Amino acid sequence: MPRHLPHSPGDAGARSRWADHARAIGITLVVIGHVLRGLVQSGILPPSPAVLLLDSVIYSFHMPLLFFVSGLLFAGSLARHGRGGTFRGKLERLIPPYLVWSLLQGSIEVMLAGATNNRTGWAEVLALLWQPRAQFWFLYALALVMLLALLLYRDAAARRSLAPPLLGLALYLAAPWLPDNLYLDYLAGYFVFFAFGVWAEQALPRLAARAWPLTLWGLAVAALLQVYVQLLLQAGDAGPGPARLSLAATAILATLALSMLLGRRRHPWAEAVGRASMPIFLMHILAASGLRVVLQRGLGLDDPALHGVLGIAAGLAAPMLAASLWARHLAPALPVWTARLGWRLAADRG
Repeated sequence: MPRHLPHSPGDAGARSRWADHARAIGITLVVIGHVLRGLVQSGILPPSPAVLLLDSVIYSFHMPLLFFVSGLLFAGSLARHGRGGTFRGKLERLIPPYLVWSLLQGSIEVMLAGATNNRTGWAEVLALLWQPRAQFWFLYALALVMLLALLLYRDAAARRSLAPPLLGLALYLAAPWLPDNLYLDYLAGYFVFFAFGVWAEQALPRLAARAWPLTLWGLAVAALLQVYVQLLLQAGDAGPGPARLSLAATAILATLALSMLLGRRRHPWAEAVGRASMPIFLMHILAASGLRVVLQRGLGLDDPALHGVLGIAAGLAAPMLAASLWARHLAPALPVWTARLGWRLAADRG
């Protein structure tokens, strides 16, 4: 067994550091991507070729990465709790935050429509049951993906089978010819990454033993594929296909291996960001856009670098602070069900 083998998602002990690092990388990319797009939409940051390239690079793999990591952890949950317990636990952690925070953020955007980039109406906010909006589409899509996974993963043998990942691959490649349907779009676009995450859980010891070469080779191949995909985009081919899938897969592999390398030592800040990935996901747009409005309209500051650095910092730190304050001061005085609204850190979950 490798000396620095990280805990697998199936371990019943403390949350493994590699998982926190992988989540930290994924959620940080989410925050950076949304902050950059917010600055471009508000006119603070010109949409230069460099900015558009950075946006394209981030969006080429950061959401597939989150689905892949979710699949890894889903495999461990199935091993510990079975299908019934996993169904209850996962939906309990996805549905309440989706409903509450979609309504909360949407209501704030409607009331502050004149001060932000969004022109959101109440009809759009209240359509959340069939039309997810803003960043909350991820929770909606993840719930759909998990429902399909619960139908397919009936036992341990199914988790080791390549049949579900191959089904996901077929859906992904067939996406251009599938009917225009929101649910099909989510399943076709992301089930493949989730299913390969479930399958990869059994390979974690082997991946950990080869973390260095996998990181280096993964980054090198991902860089080459990124160049190829950017050329395809310039040629007008922006849809899903083998090139984009290969890019996302190699970037995910490199990120996973890098997370295992980082997990060999303690990195408290990165681990804290990973454990707070759900609060950050739910609150980062409110925090970052709120700060942008204060800086731009309240203080008259339009420097793109200042907005970028402070916006990313606020998008990460403000939700972490809110989650910490909730855990220390509010949770003891509030009903137990409020813990299901996305405030809890990952280390506190079973």
